[in-house]
Amino acid sequence: MATRTQERLAQMLLAVVPTVIAGCKGTRGFTEDLCTGHRDLFVPEFNVLGSVKPAEPVDAIELRLMSHSGLGGWPSPGTVLDRFGQPCGQAADRKACERAFSELPAVSTFPLLFLPDDPGYLSLAINRGDTVHAVTDRIGLAHFLGAIDAPGDAVLQTIMVMEGHSVVCGPELDTGVRGQGYVVQTESGNGCTTDHQRHVVFVGREGMLEVLESEVIAPMRPGCVVGRLPHGLCAGKVVRSLAARPIGSFFAAMARLEAAAVAAFERLAAELTVHGAPPSMVAAADRSRIDEVRHARAAAHLARRSGAIPSAPRITPAPVRSLLEVALDNATEGCVNETYGAAVAHYQARTASDPLVRATLARIAQDETRHAALSWSVAEWLEPHLSRIERNRVARAIGTAFERLDTELHVGLADEIHELAGVPQPRSARALLHQLGRTWF
Repeated sequence: MATRTQERLAQMLLAVVPTVIAGCKGTRGFTEDLCTGHRDLFVPEFNVLGSVKPAEPVDAIELRLMSHSGLGGWPSPGTVLDRFGQPCGQAADRKACERAFSELPAVSTFPLLFLPDDPGYLSLAINRGDTVHAVTDRIGLAHFLGAIDAPGDAVLQTIMVMEGHSVVCGPELDTGVRGQGYVVQTESGNGCTTDHQRHVVFVGREGMLEVLESEVIAPMRPGCVVGRLPHGLCAGKVVRSLAARPIGSFFAAMARLEAAAVAAFERLAAELTVHGAPPSMVAAADRSRIDEVRHARAAAHLARRSGAIPSAPRITPAPVRSLLEVALDNATEGCVNETYGAAVAHYQARTASDPLVRATLARIAQDETRHAALSWSVAEWLEPHLSRIERNRVARAIGTAFERLDTELHVGLADEIHELAGVPQPRSARALLHQLGRTWF
């Protein structure tokens, strides 16, 4: 099945990889959207300060991000994420005020985790008349906000104090009133070394923060290298040995997700049958299921060599999905994640210092290339069965999955994982993804 696509994909991967080497609950009650998107893959586009009610009126506020490199340099004030009012508009000596405002200290105790390789730090620049000052710690933030009595107060308190959480940015609503406080929808984790989770955070009037709900929206993929995962995969313990080395835990996580992929292909084969796909396509999905059984066993063997015993995945049963739901899942888990996973497997087969890992990944790389080719063939078969609007949704899903993966790949792993398992370092991982973007997507 999909021999021509598989051959083209294999040829592309064999060309791309050496180049790079060389070089579960729902949420309700949200009524406002104070984080509207991202100006690039990491930096959020806030719309918070206009909804803030400070303890004392101000003429202007700026929410600033400073980073060591890349965004404004060090130790400059960096990037302005949000602003409200006109700085120094009411000052008697406007030039002196503007100079002092621009030179306010940017170093703070508020980390922002949108830049995993280059942590950024948030601060507030405040102006009243000729007076300017910076908010760089929790005491200063509490004095500035006073009681949390506006949606903007709740979001600002969350993004500056809730370390490891980011406000949900995009088309979804992220803020609302609940009881005697506010709820803010946040995300945490990167999907590479931790589960990517969605949360509902309660912000009380005194600034108290409490996570009310949490839901795994993307289970951890070790190094972001594993392909198709089933809908309904639950978060769970990955490894059953605390004495495991990092490389053992890595392969234990890989084994768990490879085992989960068995269920993913079993479900794909069943749904393709129900929707009338060609028998050869159904057979290819079933063969992929068998491949994943071998992959799970091979990864488990590598894990046990380093003291780790993989845990079995838990998967919530679900009814047969519509053609659109199958297409959206295939776009993300298949076309993007499996294609990238195949590329990384080829990379590992060339760069891992452990000979057994190289041999194991060489076999897995061939299988994953075939799985990725199947995903693109499934997408091609589904396309004429979808409406124009549905096809556009699938195309956007591919773009969103690509961008999310690009964000996740900024996270490095333990040194021995990169060395022994050949997992590309963040810079090489992103170069590999971008090469795929230019040559295949």
